Amino acid sequence: MIEVSVMTDQLGLDFHSSVKQLREWGVKWVDLRGGIYGKGIDDLADEEVERAGAVLSENGLRVACLATRLASPWKDHDLWDEKDWEAELAHLERLIELAEAFGTDMLRVYAYRKPNPDVATDRPDLSKFIEPVSQRLRQAAEMAADHDVLLVLENETFSLVGNCRELRQILESVRHEALLACWDVANGWACGEQPYRQGYEEIKDMIGHVHIKGAKGRPDDRAVYDGVALVGQDDLDYETVLSALIRDGYAGKVALHPHHNLFPDKDKLKDEQNPDLKVTWLTLQRVRQILASRCE
Repeated sequence: MIEVSVMTDQLGLDFHSSVKQLREWGVKWVDLRGGIYGKGIDDLADEEVERAGAVLSENGLRVACLATRLASPWKDHDLWDEKDWEAELAHLERLIELAEAFGTDMLRVYAYRKPNPDVATDRPDLSKFIEPVSQRLRQAAEMAADHDVLLVLENETFSLVGNCRELRQILESVRHEALLACWDVANGWACGEQPYRQGYEEIKDMIGHVHIKGAKGRPDDRAVYDGVALVGQDDLDYETVLSALIRDGYAGKVALHPHHNLFPDKDKLKDEQNPDLKVTWLTLQRVRQILASRCE
């Protein structure tokens, strides 16, 4: 059975208020990324971890995944520098500690920055990078497995892994049970693939986590990605995507991160006191509606 998780930094509220609001909405699972006492999940001190964990426990919420910045495309990594990777492995040790502290067994990771990162559809020649990326992620997966932690590799537009074909190539190269896909449906479309069937068929037996945000197509060609939008008022067919996941036995979480901040100005909710909160609520309602209709 698929369950819904929500990224706590998407509500436009401080961490404590976000957790309380999610409890009121009946949410049981959260993904932790940013906005935790002004920090990202990677940077929390022990006392902040204890404080955040207590708030989650008091409100009956559990952590599905820590959305970490390991091998992040937004960091100035040198893929060919062993000292850079040694520092990342040391950071992974800390992330594993955080996973244990928050009671989760899942860490979201990346696959470094691609050349020309600002053009999502300019996909790299992965053959030039696959060996060092795979070696590093295999080592990370081995370390995670020693602690019963699962790494999920997200397809990100800025990254060497932006679409599902690239995800499959890396996962098949690494070949470790502690590394699966974190499928960001909209990101794959932004990188030029059609999410269903094209993207899904590449990784349908490799999915460990799913990210959901809306996206729209160009006015003159709805099949071509044209930016982030509100789920339910967009052009991504989440009815079909979620139905396929259910049909094929996916029993993990779908994590909502609506990203109202990335909506085009003309599409933003300007009349709302807290548009981030409204967009997250509308996204949650729509995904719940789809899942309920598919489980009848």
